[in-house]
Amino acid sequence: MTDDIERLLRDERELRAGLERRLAAEVDKAATWRQRAEERAERIERLTADATRRRSPLAALRNLVRVDRGRSSLPSSPAEPAAAYRAQRAPRLANLTVAGALGDPGHRPVCFDVRWKELSADGPEGADLVLVDTAGWEALTPDRRAQLEEYLSAPGAPPVAMWDEATRRVPVPLRDAAAAIVGLPPVAEPPDGRPGLGEDPPDEASDQIDVIRAAMRGCPPAAAGGTSGDRDRASVAVRRWAVRTHAPWARMSEILVTAGVDHRSPWPSVGAVLVTNRPDRVQAAVRSIRRQSYPDVDLVVVLHGIDVPSSQLDGAPTVVHAPESWTLGRCLNAGVERTGASVIAKIDDDDHYGPHYVEDSVHTLVTSDAGVVGKAAMYVYLGDEDRTVIRRAADEERYVSGTMPGGSLVFHRRVWDEAAFPHRPRFVDAVFLDAARANGERTRAGHRFEFCLVRHGEGHTYQASTDIFLAGAATAWEGHHPERVDVADLEATA
Repeated sequence: MTDDIERLLRDERELRAGLERRLAAEVDKAATWRQRAEERAERIERLTADATRRRSPLAALRNLVRVDRGRSSLPSSPAEPAAAYRAQRAPRLANLTVAGALGDPGHRPVCFDVRWKELSADGPEGADLVLVDTAGWEALTPDRRAQLEEYLSAPGAPPVAMWDEATRRVPVPLRDAAAAIVGLPPVAEPPDGRPGLGEDPPDEASDQIDVIRAAMRGCPPAAAGGTSGDRDRASVAVRRWAVRTHAPWARMSEILVTAGVDHRSPWPSVGAVLVTNRPDRVQAAVRSIRRQSYPDVDLVVVLHGIDVPSSQLDGAPTVVHAPESWTLGRCLNAGVERTGASVIAKIDDDDHYGPHYVEDSVHTLVTSDAGVVGKAAMYVYLGDEDRTVIRRAADEERYVSGTMPGGSLVFHRRVWDEAAFPHRPRFVDAVFLDAARANGERTRAGHRFEFCLVRHGEGHTYQASTDIFLAGAATAWEGHHPERVDVADLEATA
């Protein structure tokens, strides 16, 4: 009798495992068909627009200004201020006040995401920094300039910086700018070795930069001496440099640092949450996060039913010991609860994360109106085939409604506050994404670089056959070469 029960129990478990595998396959197929339907819808829209343009010049003009209906996050009417739209997207230096006189008032909200007050005869009281340009200063009356010179030369006055409207940058050192405008003594010394603000990218750095410059001139990649892959890599490097250096909040922060004004970083803090039940993979996963270029990453390691020596944790600041009985979703929630970061990155213990993975993901998050970003187009290493493929190559740099690998998800904490991870052992990420979309959040796929999904066939939460990952995929290269998915900094190629 006991043998019969054990046999029935074993059969039921095998049946359940088979059904779960089939369900996983169907989920992936559904995402593929959904994406194909979206691509067809986009093609139909383009063809319809082309046909309309040929029929009617007036209709063609309308097509030029059409928006993505139901998805546009631009102001719905002129009455809605553009600042409200920017506030949804960009980090802010909300606790700082800049007093100044600029020749073109329209540039103030575009360049600087801080509180602004006019530099008047009352002086810069309450300001953290005084910002002026030559045109704005000359526009003041002589009496007002004399009054302000007296205020600015008084003990405890805020530092002064000059804004060069011709080049849209602040000269370094600031002491020369201050002296040139108001005759003040030096107000700030730039940190040793600090480059000039707003400087150009490295000149004639490499083939990658040559390719992107040629592409910007309209020259095809092949004619420029490179491939489309070279152009994609160069594009990622240039965009990273541009956001890091020239995002409005980054520019303002650099001005303040050079002027010696203490302030909170405008970049959001990131909590990297790693849940693992494989002791042999902990150390490599921790090191991949430790080498990230992003300056503010709080690592939380959740040990799921295992114990790992502290030497393998490589100084991880936060370790959570979760019992084996906990579900994956509960472990993830415990990890998020232990970090106070405003952005969460979900990390797997077996995937490859390039050194700029977190930085590029945060850039995508804060420069879009997405609540969650991840990878749709991606590199996948298949252990049993010993080769690396590219999946969903068209799903890059776009909003998506399908699945994205859980190990690539980076999201605002508010998304988790509204709907935490479900307490279940599998399909946690799919349920989380569906809940986020149901709450009005958009999900965006970034570029395919700096991440490689690794299928080694050992204890994956998502049990799927190799055929699923090969469907529609193209071979990138033979073997496992994770360094090939990384994109070096623009400065590093010089």
